[in-house]
Amino acid sequence: NTVPYNTVYPYPGSQTLYANGYSPSLLEVTDGDFTSLSIPEDLLGRLDVTSTKGFVQGSTADPFDSKTLVFRHILSKVNFYARLGEIPAERYFRDVKVTVNGNKRLTKNIKWNYETKAWQAGETISVDILWTGSDENENQMDPNEIDPRTIGSVYIHPGQASITFDIELEMSETATFDSYETIRSTATVGFENPSGTAIELDAGEEYDINITILYDSFVIKGNKALWQDGGKIPLPFYPN
Repeated sequence: NTVPYNTVYPYPGSQTLYANGYSPSLLEVTDGDFTSLSIPEDLLGRLDVTSTKGFVQGSTADPFDSKTLVFRHILSKVNFYARLGEIPAERYFRDVKVTVNGNKRLTKNIKWNYETKAWQAGETISVDILWTGSDENENQMDPNEIDPRTIGSVYIHPGQASITFDIELEMSETATFDSYETIRSTATVGFENPSGTAIELDAGEEYDINITILYDSFVIKGNKALWQDGGKIPLPFYPN
């Protein structure tokens, strides 16, 4: 029951106004004129940054009420999942973690493109900042689980052909994990389309990486996924 685009100010006479948006609003203005917006360092790789393309316009004679801003994803998205495969009965596993080094991989800002009239991914970070995803289920993993455990999703700079990540988990000989050892490994997955052809992951594209844990190894498979349309979602609009 809110009025879209309500800034609490009346339309300025007969002038036409133009609206463009980005999300989330916590992006930081870095140049003072809203042509570059930075992603907070503690949220690098964790924000689904979206924006509108072009403008919608409104005036007293043609109010914004009937207009809709359509947002699109600016970054690429990689989802990590893990499950148990064939393992000896006396082995127990838990606490899967995946770590991605964001250097040259995570987007640090978005920039305004005057030609396309849209925001786009700007530059990547050039230092070692780690993104980590972990299994929120603290119980030991069960090979009979139907669905894999969700480890996390990292938002990466578009146009990349692969991703390298570290895997870590705990293994014990007892179900109570009185003592355990930490298993670590590193893997690189090249992005492919369903036919097996190498691709670069573009803005708005999503990739699933499934990690199967065996007794002494990992099996890792990836597949390109469809980023599901969220539909029309009513959100509050706070103009600057």
